[in-house]
Amino acid sequence: MSTLFKWELGALFLGGVLGFWQLAREERKPFPALLRTWWESERWLFARKGENCRQAMAEPAAVLVLFAVYFYSVMTTALCAIGGYSEDWAFWGSFQLVLMTAAFVLKTTLFTRYSGWQLLVMGLVMGYFSLLQMITGYRPLGQAALLMVLLKDVDLKRCLRWVMGFILGNVVTKALLVWAGLIGNQVELWENGRTRMDLGQGSMNALGILVAQVGVLWLVTRFKNLRWWDIVLALAVLWFIEEVPNSRSSMMFVLLAMVGLLAVKFLPGLFRKTPIQLLCCLPAPAIATVMWWFHYHYDQNVAWMAKLDSLLTGRISLSYITQYEEIPYGGIRLFGQVFVSDRFYRVDDSYIYYAYLCGPLMVLLLCAGFALLTWKLMRSGRPELAVCVMTYACYAAMERCLSAINFSLLFLPALLFGAAALRWPAEAGKGIGRKS
Repeated sequence: MSTLFKWELGALFLGGVLGFWQLAREERKPFPALLRTWWESERWLFARKGENCRQAMAEPAAVLVLFAVYFYSVMTTALCAIGGYSEDWAFWGSFQLVLMTAAFVLKTTLFTRYSGWQLLVMGLVMGYFSLLQMITGYRPLGQAALLMVLLKDVDLKRCLRWVMGFILGNVVTKALLVWAGLIGNQVELWENGRTRMDLGQGSMNALGILVAQVGVLWLVTRFKNLRWWDIVLALAVLWFIEEVPNSRSSMMFVLLAMVGLLAVKFLPGLFRKTPIQLLCCLPAPAIATVMWWFHYHYDQNVAWMAKLDSLLTGRISLSYITQYEEIPYGGIRLFGQVFVSDRFYRVDDSYIYYAYLCGPLMVLLLCAGFALLTWKLMRSGRPELAVCVMTYACYAAMERCLSAINFSLLFLPALLFGAAALRWPAEAGKGIGRKS
């Protein structure tokens, strides 16, 4: 278990115990009533003093964590460019780890409110993810669990703008390093003469989803005041993705998000109806079911299957082939297996890949998390964010959704088990955290 996991779990446990003890001193209720109050009401951990100051510090602490992530990615690339990776990297890597650990623990313990059930869910999820990280050795699992409540109790719109800025800064910085000739630019030349470039991001799909998230974040933060030129900007993002990384999965992501956001914008009454909201929760479980059927029944000789596989750039056929290649290694295991750079690693579909890496429970949690978060965002009056989660559930069938922290800054803080930290529909007027 990582140092950050240990500090976070220890701080949450201690804060929860002290919070219950303080509540018992203040309320002086019978134990069942006291337990119910602690279970349902959100309270500051450790002590209730300095509420205004703690609320004011929540956003700067969250932004500092985001900066540490951005700093890590850009500094790693810059050090490689100047040839100082070894000694300098050890120093700056330690600096980033200390900065991120301190800011994250402070944000999630001193500057965030929790109810008893939220603490319990967080403890269970973090414990499960820490177990998976120890078994698989796959660090992004821990990063996903730790970020699940980063954007709780903050002004969501402003923080999403910070996220957008850091992602854009990452892309621009590395593109400038490529332009200056300091780092390499991976280029692929296709038979039809088209080229793909990664601009220093490590892969074309990585560049594609980073730029795609900037476009979608712009539409989300501008949603209430959306104008025609916002759509033009999103179309420009699509053009860039087509011309530079040529990432089909990222283009589908932006297109689906645009269609969904425009539907919410011009048909708001439709998305207030409960049957439609329930229908919006289905993409993840429905797609997972379909992809698992293809995993066992795909036939390249069936024309429509072959065309669908071609549209998804081979995701279905790779998944189908993998099931036979994994048989000698034991196939899917209950609690996953050690992360390797070959074998099932070639599968991009999250609903298949994480079953091999982490076990079937992880896939169930993925589907339940997507569905639950979509439902809660719909019921709390943020359908534009629900559309983003629905779109990402579709994108997860094309790429591994927990593959790298830099690719998923928009979604990891709220995705899956972050739903446990959001407020229930009874507080719909407040949205997520404070109303933005």
